[in-house]
Amino acid sequence: MMFALVFLFVVLVLLLCALFRRRTTLPVFETLQELENSPWKEYFLKVYNELPPESDFPIRIGDFSILYDEAPIDKPRYVRWIGQCPMFENELYSNMSLTNDPPGTTWVYHPPPFKPLEGLVEVTHCADSFITTYETKGMWMYSAPGSGVYYDLGRTIAFNEHKDAVAHFLNRKCKDFSLLHGYIECIDDFSDLITEASKNYDSIQFLAHGDMRCGNTAVEIMSLKNVGDYPCGNNSGKGLFRSGWKGSRECVCDTTKLCLNCSLTVH
Repeated sequence: MMFALVFLFVVLVLLLCALFRRRTTLPVFETLQELENSPWKEYFLKVYNELPPESDFPIRIGDFSILYDEAPIDKPRYVRWIGQCPMFENELYSNMSLTNDPPGTTWVYHPPPFKPLEGLVEVTHCADSFITTYETKGMWMYSAPGSGVYYDLGRTIAFNEHKDAVAHFLNRKCKDFSLLHGYIECIDDFSDLITEASKNYDSIQFLAHGDMRCGNTAVEIMSLKNVGDYPCGNNSGKGLFRSGWKGSRECVCDTTKLCLNCSLTVH
């Protein structure tokens, strides 16, 4: 009886939190002039070093997945590690990846399912101690519209889970069954997977591998050509990524920083 009462109390508290949590309305700019007359103008110039052309409007900030501290928004008041998870489309939250968010970032929630991507996509990547242990071959990134750093997927193929790619390319089950949030990681198979997949592809996408802090909240991208224990994918910081609006400029990545970046952006 006591357990049932406690359970009902917890459910009630969670429902009240959901009802009264602060919601942020992200702006829509119908024209270039509207953007130029708003505080978001300076933000776009910092992230992209240019403003979008008139032909690309309307611009919906809610279509982004990541925003930097310079964005003119009310930041979410969530505890970084054990705080609330987002429930609503376009809800702001922190610490998407659990371990590898670029510093000073807020995420915009877009619920799954996710569709395969193609061409130039905006991404994030950070090289911490875990990365330098496991990414001596290949480079793991998250799709992150709004990051200002573009990666060309090239010849790409999409799967739901890591184990699906292992089965496809290596015709076997994963060697290891290490779990994170209930998802099989297949870490011991990555080297063989990259070797085999790189014969015909430049990248692999994972659409439903939900080992982020709040489950499946972004598309994982594995670059088969770059090396993830470098923050910039190589030791020079040049030649792999693009910056500017829609990747219009060369990205020169500062290799001394923890996370993927372009020299003229906010991060």
